[in-house]
Amino acid sequence: MTFKEKIRQGYWTRKRIATPTGTQHCLNCGKDYDGSYCPHCGQSHTTYRITWSNFWRNFVINGIGLQGTLPHTIIELFYRPGYLIRDYLAGKRQHYTNPFRMLLLTAAIFVLFNGMGIGGNIKESATELSMAMNTEENMTAQDAAAVNEVTQGMMDTMYSNFGTFNLLLILTMTVPFWIVFRRAGQYRNQPLNISEAATAMAFVGCQNMVVNLFSLPFIQKETMGIVTTIGYIIVIPLFFLTLRQMFDMKWTHFLVRNFIFAALFLLFYLVFTTLIVMYVVVGQQAG
Repeated sequence: MTFKEKIRQGYWTRKRIATPTGTQHCLNCGKDYDGSYCPHCGQSHTTYRITWSNFWRNFVINGIGLQGTLPHTIIELFYRPGYLIRDYLAGKRQHYTNPFRMLLLTAAIFVLFNGMGIGGNIKESATELSMAMNTEENMTAQDAAAVNEVTQGMMDTMYSNFGTFNLLLILTMTVPFWIVFRRAGQYRNQPLNISEAATAMAFVGCQNMVVNLFSLPFIQKETMGIVTTIGYIIVIPLFFLTLRQMFDMKWTHFLVRNFIFAALFLLFYLVFTTLIVMYVVVGQQAG
């Protein structure tokens, strides 16, 4: 098996399940059976005594619906993201975390850690940096004050509704992605629907959130520009890799579609940002 084939098949993260030998006794219904799961009640043969060592897996991870799939999903998001999405859309979902659940979970962790003071306060740092840039531009003090007020309102809106903001951003990416790539590569005969496109972009959003979580301890007003630049250096090639792995097509077709997608996304993003500014301005005027 070549290195590329190992990446395509997830060789290093593929879950290998050992089938038990001999007759098993179900601790739930008391029946004897062969195999990994009881055919009478569905309970797994790996039903251990509750101890501190498996408390986290049984009650915390399973309790929020991750079933131990989160580390597996995160690792694959950074070395075979496109193949992960292909597998998930094709129905191989047992060993992956639902991307929308993962997106909301990582957004909640991000807000929690930021609120606990891990690293700098990204909201305050972003606001101060933006206000400083506005002040340096050639505008009157009154105009600068007005722009800074809108900037502050935008930051307040974004970080008070962080999960909703990320979902809306995914929707902003979904529409141009679906328009450009719905019939690309192997999906020519069976095009992607809008829900599948949203699922693919949700995985991309999870990539971004994981990068944001790792960068959070390094965010200060003085370093925010550098950290943001490094984040883009990681995220943009990763997104390119995701699309390249996801679709089987010639390089020329792939590059043309990426150019069209970038133009459409920029348009949708400007509309999205404009709507946020209008919402903030109307709210400030009403207040």
